[in-house]
Parts: sequence; structure tokens; C-alpha cells
Amino acid sequence: MPGTLEDSVARVILQRGAAVPLIRSGSARAWRVAVRPRTLLVAISPVLVGAALGFERTGAIDLLAALLVLGAAVLMQVEANAAARAPGCRVRPHSGG
Repeated sequence: MPGTLEDSVARVILQRGAAVPLIRSGSARAWRVAVRPRTLLVAISPVLVGAALGFERTGAIDLLAALLVLGAAVLMQVEANAAARAPGCRVRPHSGG
């Protein structure tokens, strides 16, 4: 289906001059490129720190709460990664102030 996120990711890679073959739309590789799993540590780290601090204060971890927060954090990071690669998305640098 033309115009999908995977198609745009393949076009971006090819436009940047990378020697990468065209990625088939909907494939696991296309999703892996769009999600950028190396950036998921950004979402996981604060949850682990929060769980560690909670354990230090109470001596226990609320596993359900920790897993729900972890899931939400990972989903938000995946969505942000996918949105950054969507067609028409322009990320402007912060100008300060």
C-alpha cells in the first residue's frame, strides 16, 4: 500500500544515499527500522529508576504498576520514533528561551 509508514522509511533511507536495499513494506525489517529499538532504553531507564527508588523506600515493588508504566513508556517511545519518520514530519531544533 503506497504511502504507508514503511514505504516512507524505505524512501528516507534511500534518499540519504545509504547503500541499503529497498525494504519491503510491512516486513519485520520495516517495522524494526521504524521503531528503532536502540532508542527504547530511553523509555525503560526512568521506569527502572522509579521502581528501584520505590523498592528502596517501601521494600517492595508493585509489579502490576511497574509493568503498566513500562508498557506505556515503551509505547510512547515507539510512537514518537514512528512519528518522526512519518511523511511530512519536520522536527525543529529547540531554539532555547
